[in-house]
Amino acid sequence: MPDSKSIVFSSTRGGSLQMWRIALEGGTPEFLSFGGDNPSPGTLRPFAVSRLGNRLAYVKTSEDTNIWRFEIPWGARPVSRPVKLIASTQHETGPQFSPNGRKIAYEAYRSGTYEIYVCNADGSADLQLTFFGGPMAGTPRWSPDGTRIAFDARPQGHSDIFTVPASGGAVRRVTGNPSNDVVPSWSSDGRWIYFTSNRSQQLQVWKIPAGGGEARQVTRNGGFAAFESADGQFLYYAKMTDSGIWRMPANGGDEKLVANVVAPGHWGYWALSPKGIYFVNLDSPHNHTIDFFDFATKKTKTIASLTEQFDTEAVDSALAVSRDGRWILYTQLDQAESDIMVVENFR
Repeated sequence: MPDSKSIVFSSTRGGSLQMWRIALEGGTPEFLSFGGDNPSPGTLRPFAVSRLGNRLAYVKTSEDTNIWRFEIPWGARPVSRPVKLIASTQHETGPQFSPNGRKIAYEAYRSGTYEIYVCNADGSADLQLTFFGGPMAGTPRWSPDGTRIAFDARPQGHSDIFTVPASGGAVRRVTGNPSNDVVPSWSSDGRWIYFTSNRSQQLQVWKIPAGGGEARQVTRNGGFAAFESADGQFLYYAKMTDSGIWRMPANGGDEKLVANVVAPGHWGYWALSPKGIYFVNLDSPHNHTIDFFDFATKKTKTIASLTEQFDTEAVDSALAVSRDGRWILYTQLDQAESDIMVVENFR
């Protein structure tokens, strides 16, 4: 602020991006309510305070992201048109197929905050699984037997890993460290849950017994959004500071770069399959494409060209492939609007 007594900033500490103010000497942040008690995700963009400190301007956005599906054109199977599968006027993202391909877990902003949902593979029969009512919940991941879903949520300000029965029921906390633990996934035998944490002062992949217990650090050179191979032999992961998808033995060992296919920080733009890696190519000269890196040939080919805009600001997994290799889910930005707002007599 111009009076040098306070700082205005944006934060997701309330579960969605909101504006706050804190005294320069510290203390408890004050929530600035003019943006709304429950603004939609990404509502409050860059802002500025006038030189006199009595007016504040900010950009208020409204975005509609939905989950789309298309059939992978392998062999004689023709290219199909994408179908809008899971939609509302708010945000749906983070889709994941169940192991048997009959269900989809995802996160949505329908209730005014991000919660975890499941539905049938055709998009019908939505079931809300979490009811935090404020703290953001996201990145749902199915257990190998399809009975439980792991996810991250922030009921105490920092993020922890939780599980919930896939059919609905009590939420169970798995991690309880004051660090931020995010983006869970299960080991192939269901005994462990991998997650990303900053508890070592760097973003690394850790794992913890699925029922809770002592966490163990897995990566040493950075790691984010890890998935174990179906045979349990290897762990694949992205990084926030380096490009590519990396791999290391699941029981420990040296890492290696598998394919330089995603940019640093784009941890949600790829999906692991037994035969290779599907990923969103944001560098295509025209439309964004979904490409496939083949483990056997070490070659990449384009699977589909997206006619509309992929959600390039996704803060969650925005791509998923069914275990049988037939279907792909992705998050698409279907509508975006923005307005410049001015708060008069700002104090």
